[in-house]
Amino acid sequence: MFKYYLLQITTFVTFLGLAVVLQRVYSIQSKHKEEVVILTKDISKMKAEIHNAHNHEIKLNNNFSVWRELHDSHVYGGSEEVGIESLFSELCHKHRISMEEVSVSESVDVSAQYEKQYIKVEKSRVRMKFSALTDKHAVLFIQAVRYDVPGFVALKHLKIVKKREVTQEVIEANSSGSILPTVSCHVEFELYKISGCHV
Repeated sequence: MFKYYLLQITTFVTFLGLAVVLQRVYSIQSKHKEEVVILTKDISKMKAEIHNAHNHEIKLNNNFSVWRELHDSHVYGGSEEVGIESLFSELCHKHRISMEEVSVSESVDVSAQYEKQYIKVEKSRVRMKFSALTDKHAVLFIQAVRYDVPGFVALKHLKIVKKREVTQEVIEANSSGSILPTVSCHVEFELYKISGCHV
C-alpha cells in the first residue's frame, strides 16, 4: 500500500513538474509572439518612413533643377521690376527677330507645390509668335530669353518653320539693316518668379 501511495505521489509530482515546464514554455512562446508582433509593427513603420522619405526625395529631385536656377537667378528676392515685353523688344533687336505676337498670362501662386515656408513662387504662361532671319537667330533668341528674362523659364513648346531659303535678297536686306525673315516660330514657356514671403 505504501508503494502504491508513493507511486501516486511520484506521478503527481511528475505531472506537476511537466505542467510547470509547459506553463513556462507557453509563457515564453506568448512573450515571443508579442515581441514578433511589436517587431513587425516597428518594421512596417520603418518601411513606411523609408517610403515617405523616398517619395520626398523624388519630389525634391524633380524640383531641384527649378530651385537651383531660381536660386541662381537675379529674380530671387523679387525687388527688380523689369517690363518683360520691353525686354523682349531689346532681345528682338539684338537677335534680328520680328515679333508678331506675345501674350503673358496672369501669374498664379504655386508655392504650395514646393513646400517652402518662406518662399513665394508665381507661375505665368508666355506665348510668342515671331519671325527670324535664320533658324540660328531664332535659337539664339530663345536661349537669350531663357537666361536674360528674370526668373526661371521652362520651355513647353517650340515650333520653327522654314519660310524661304537664304537668298542674295535676304543677305542684301540684312546688310541694309532690314529683316527679311526665313523662318517663323511659335514658342510657349512657363515663367517662374520667386520672392520671399512673411508668414
